[in-house]
Amino acid sequence: MRIAIGLLIVAGLLYSCFGPTRSHSVTIPLKGTEYEITYSMSWGRSMHQKFKVLPAEAWSIGMLTTVGYELYDKPYNSGVSIYRTADSKEFYFGLGYGAYKFNEADGTMEGGCYKIDLPAHNEFGEKLIKLSGFKEREAFDPSGRGLWNYIEPSQLGENITSMPASKYYKNLIYLGRFGLVRSVKPRRGNRVGFVPASKGAEPRFGLDHWCG
Repeated sequence: MRIAIGLLIVAGLLYSCFGPTRSHSVTIPLKGTEYEITYSMSWGRSMHQKFKVLPAEAWSIGMLTTVGYELYDKPYNSGVSIYRTADSKEFYFGLGYGAYKFNEADGTMEGGCYKIDLPAHNEFGEKLIKLSGFKEREAFDPSGRGLWNYIEPSQLGENITSMPASKYYKNLIYLGRFGLVRSVKPRRGNRVGFVPASKGAEPRFGLDHWCG
């Protein structure tokens, strides 16, 4: 009897430490290409977000590029912003602690923390980044918000529906962002979603990042 009770206690401790793994994901087509992008979040002992770009056609499934990170702090420093160059040849993905460039021509991804040269800031971006004080920046760009924010349910979309010029970068088009969807009681296990540019503003400096 004591052995059985002991085993139940051990099982309970293991469950509380590791718990069941839960995951949510969302996939959208990368407009104008034969690729699609999947963003996912998983919760277990720790929390991870990742995104992958792969051809939409099943026969090309071997061509797969995945980027993943462990996350900390609410809203878990999560989210991925998506940009496209004006000539449609390259896509950029910003995570706040890294940035990546995807080349559609050969299906390759490169990047990380300070691993690639980012597109230059435009005139507005240059003026904003030179402002040192928080209040000054907020006054200059009152509608600007950071990448690490929850997505409101009303902002959700399933496709890239509009492609405005970036507010902060030269020769880039903003497509949208992925992230955690706000719920009545934010908690581990929240669903993830996509906000097209037509339903949500571009994150402030969505490709700029800082390495911890």
